[in-house]
Amino acid sequence: MIGLFVLAHASELPSISSWTVLESEPPTVKCAADGTPWCESSFQIECGLTTVEGLLSDFSRYPVTFPRVLSANVLEPDVVHIRVDMPFPLYARDYIAHFRRQKLDNGVRFWWTSVTHTEAPEREDTVRLPNAAGSWTVEQQQVGQSMVHYFWNAEIGLDIPSWALPRARRTQGQEVMYWLQDACNRSK
Repeated sequence: MIGLFVLAHASELPSISSWTVLESEPPTVKCAADGTPWCESSFQIECGLTTVEGLLSDFSRYPVTFPRVLSANVLEPDVVHIRVDMPFPLYARDYIAHFRRQKLDNGVRFWWTSVTHTEAPEREDTVRLPNAAGSWTVEQQQVGQSMVHYFWNAEIGLDIPSWALPRARRTQGQEVMYWLQDACNRSK
């Protein structure tokens, strides 16, 4: 069964007023300047809205779409236990996400918040991320093009030194966009 949400509504995702740019070339990556662990990456994907939306809503295929995802076990229609590989010597990370879909005027937003679930116990070889939250916003551009914004709580866990966090966050923000573009290319 599902436990309590960390964030109950998409409107509770924080609004950031000041950013530190980690990458200015597409895909762009920026993080909250005040040190709170929120980041955003943006990228124009050469793929239509319907295709991108399909990739982001097919949770069981996340390991194919996003190669760093070791597993994505759908526990309930909108609750997914996601386990993510990390570079050696770091432990894998996992979180249980409750996803919501929101229709926008020219696109769609998938947002998620952490929950607990009896079918996803913690593992000794994995660091649980209890504050995982964020959103994917996909806006239709021209035919066959979508602007994608990935906003996420960038807490990574205790075994990463603070000096390595900007690089890890930049890498995450770029990797997911490149992988999403690759998945779109494969779906054509």
